[in-house]
Amino acid sequence: MLNIVDPVPTALFAAGSTENAGLDDYVKCSKAFAAKLSSFGTQAHDLSLQGAGHKDTGVALGDENSGLFQAVLRMMSEPHPPAAV
Repeated sequence: MLNIVDPVPTALFAAGSTENAGLDDYVKCSKAFAAKLSSFGTQAHDLSLQGAGHKDTGVALGDENSGLFQAVLRMMSEPHPPAAV
């Protein structure tokens, strides 16, 4: 994080709401990473998938009715500023 000069314009992090045990607290880590990127100007979003575990997050990408699929689709459809050269 110390070497981020030109952060990506948008980022999405997703974790199952049950992925919150001990050192593998992906929910907490996702929120912290999104907050850190936001402080560098990235529009960072974290998404907690209610009742989901680790493999459910991957499965949600293939389900067009899931919140994760819809969030990725929105992200792909939004206009983005040109990359810095």
